[in-house]
Amino acid sequence: MKRNAKQKATLDEFTLWRISLRLQKEGFKDSSASIRVRFVEARGYEPPQGRVFVEDDYNGFINTDDNGYSGAWSLSEDKNDRKDGLWVWGLFEEPKYPFLYFSLDVFNSTIAASGEEEPLFDGLGIPNNRLNIRFSHSRDQEEGVKLESGEISYQEIEYMKADLLGVGGEVNVGDIVDAGKIDIRAVFD
Repeated sequence: MKRNAKQKATLDEFTLWRISLRLQKEGFKDSSASIRVRFVEARGYEPPQGRVFVEDDYNGFINTDDNGYSGAWSLSEDKNDRKDGLWVWGLFEEPKYPFLYFSLDVFNSTIAASGEEEPLFDGLGIPNNRLNIRFSHSRDQEEGVKLESGEISYQEIEYMKADLLGVGGEVNVGDIVDAGKIDIRAVFD
């Protein structure tokens, strides 16, 4: 589809994004899903952030609330390597956030083209029913927001007692696992 010269991709309710997922787990059949979302910004926050609105879910894979939202998004520096922080650049020019992070709440099955329900990973699904997603984020004068080099993961469940004060708390210390491949494109109708 050809883009109108005036249309620029944005991270707000005005741009529709198409996400293609191929979920993979060793020893199990791959599963694909395609969704269309809008990144609805919660105005007035720094770094920019908001909620993910699911416009279309062709495979019945995404779990949304009654208003159609699933998960949250935020622009950020690398959460795994924060160093001194890029926020200081915002004092001099538009802040640079090289990554878009968001999560999607999911079901443990998808709907095949035949209309049949297909259990994900033989019914084991995704631990905690949440996918964590990261894209490289940049802005282009002509195209607007560019999202590239997508990564998709989930956290295995492994609880450990974290009882420093004797209150009986537990924390999930499970490994972060690569969940497959993801691609995203702005859609201009």
